[in-house]
Amino acid sequence: MITATSNENVKYVALLNKKKQLRQEDRVFVVEGVRAFSEVPDERLVQTYVTEDALGDEKTRALLKGRSYTEVSDTVMKYMSDTVSSQGILAIVKMDETGVVFEKGTNYMLLDRLQDPGNLGTIVRLCEAAGFSGIIMSPDTVDIYNPKVVRATMGGILRVHFEYRDLIPAIAYMRKHRIPVYGAALSQSFDYAQTDFTGGCGIVIGNEANGICEPVLEACTGRVCIPMQGSVESLNASVAAAVLAFEVYRQNRMK
Repeated sequence: MITATSNENVKYVALLNKKKQLRQEDRVFVVEGVRAFSEVPDERLVQTYVTEDALGDEKTRALLKGRSYTEVSDTVMKYMSDTVSSQGILAIVKMDETGVVFEKGTNYMLLDRLQDPGNLGTIVRLCEAAGFSGIIMSPDTVDIYNPKVVRATMGGILRVHFEYRDLIPAIAYMRKHRIPVYGAALSQSFDYAQTDFTGGCGIVIGNEANGICEPVLEACTGRVCIPMQGSVESLNASVAAAVLAFEVYRQNRMK
């Protein structure tokens, strides 16, 4: 059992949670908790750490069957963990290198400069629920392997394909292959419920404070808005993404 926070492996895990550059260099990230750990494929599992108390749980023991792991003290787990209340199990996991493959007839979410980890994690989760085939993020979008993002995806990060790339060339490529792309915007836009999303499309969601930048909007096929009452000017980015994604899902399910 590892009991010292000065252990090099322990310090490495703690740094992975804190430093994007280290995650990118080593192409790994940290997954915490029983539910998230249960989603990790064997081929992507690098190292697992577990506490004595967690090993006393039948479900945890079943997940660890046939897998190697290192036992650590509660103090060490707390030091490595990014959560206030650790579930006593975390793992180092290889990043997904698959990327996104564009295909006509499928749907994609494009994110322009999102900065809130909770928003990004929620969008990953809802894209899986709405059957989207992938997520494209501008290079200046928050790191998807940020621990707060990983937790918010509820395991979706291990199942949804995504990649970072410049949005304007990505949109041009989609439109060339007859995949229309719609930007969520307040001005010069059409009611989302009156827009035909059948046959595959892309939905662009912009920065929480500034929306979609004008060059990206100009590259889109069209603009859509969510009509609102009262004095509300806009919705949270993940809420807007959910409304639009499930309208896309509804239309395609009903056709």
